[in-house]
Amino acid sequence: MLKNPAELSYTVVGGGNASHVMVAMLSAAGARVKVWASFPDEATRFKEGMERNGGVQVTGVVEMKGTPTDVTRDAAQGLADADVILMALPSFAVNDLLPIVCSHCKDGAFIGYMPGQGGGDWLASVPDTQVFDAIHKRNVVLFGTIPMPFNCRTEEFGARVNLLALKPTIHLATYPADIDATLSRLLCRVSEFVLCDKAAADMYRSFVSIHLSTGNANVHLPRLYALFRDFEEGISYDDNPLFYEGMDEFSTSCIQRVSDERMAVAKAIDASHDRFKGTADDVISTLDVLLELYGDVSDDTSSMLSIFRTNPGYRGLRCPMSQLPDGKWVPNFNNRYFCGDLPFGLVNFKSIALLVGVDTPFIDEIILWAQRHLDMKLLVEDGDGRYQLAGSDVNTHTTAPQCFGIRSVEDLVQHTFKHV
Repeated sequence: MLKNPAELSYTVVGGGNASHVMVAMLSAAGARVKVWASFPDEATRFKEGMERNGGVQVTGVVEMKGTPTDVTRDAAQGLADADVILMALPSFAVNDLLPIVCSHCKDGAFIGYMPGQGGGDWLASVPDTQVFDAIHKRNVVLFGTIPMPFNCRTEEFGARVNLLALKPTIHLATYPADIDATLSRLLCRVSEFVLCDKAAADMYRSFVSIHLSTGNANVHLPRLYALFRDFEEGISYDDNPLFYEGMDEFSTSCIQRVSDERMAVAKAIDASHDRFKGTADDVISTLDVLLELYGDVSDDTSSMLSIFRTNPGYRGLRCPMSQLPDGKWVPNFNNRYFCGDLPFGLVNFKSIALLVGVDTPFIDEIILWAQRHLDMKLLVEDGDGRYQLAGSDVNTHTTAPQCFGIRSVEDLVQHTFKHV
């Protein structure tokens, strides 16, 4: 018999936007939930906001309020007794904190991070590490989700968060990919419970499907490339445009070109090995993802452009830009849309493409543009005029599978499945 998710204990890691939502949802559903906040004064500020407000209040598409049983900076206190540990964090933070979480979690715990792109599973496949030992010796299950379940913004830290959109469907993958079917069903049920049964959860073939899914990288970077491809030092702009509502045809054409290349990689992976059969069914176009997530709420679903412009969950969101003293605007290349979605998103599209020999000329074009502005060395042209992930920053600033010794499809199978 499957366990009742309401009887499990949960820990939410960090005080980000989505963490606020999950804390309130889990508490309101009657679950025991703690917050482990590792950054200096984060736990203190969360407690203070929560106490002023009498709990964490969610407003927007869902209205509810909840209070965690504990908020702590102490890892052992926050993690040791949790059945389910949830990490709604940027990819770089997940990879930094995952070894700490694994060193303190109990045997058999579920550790989930969202969004699931970023390479945490490849990190977990490296022998003789805390993450590997937790999974292979203590039956811990690592899982990721796509998409990020929430569009939300914290209005007062520890106290109030505005939920702009709650995705109706989320997809999961586990490391190892071949866990017991009963555990898979429990994990889907737990995920639906975390979202107050307002979303349906299903299981992807493997984390490779998540890495090749639309995610933020297929939308954020092509849109920014369309806007700022001609940007140079000294150029500034009169205003900061709306990121989604201001979308234009050229931006959506860039998004579509990345989507097409990404799906070509998924088809090649699907055909490369029996263990990856089904990957091409998991990995759908960006337009189909938008219809799946926002088809029921957008005012106009006739095209990708119209969904971006009329989806209420995207309203009011502007581009990652910084305002200068003279009132003009410039791109903020330190924003996660650049420094997160490039090394942990678009680079992983390219890295998997290299494993199956699929050319990605437009993805290459965007990476080359972005790496110049981020002062990173990722793509390097080889003697045949093709681009390889051979730059000096690949091993130190990305989670490309090649960083973990994955250089062929057979290596990828070995790193993805427990029983090969």
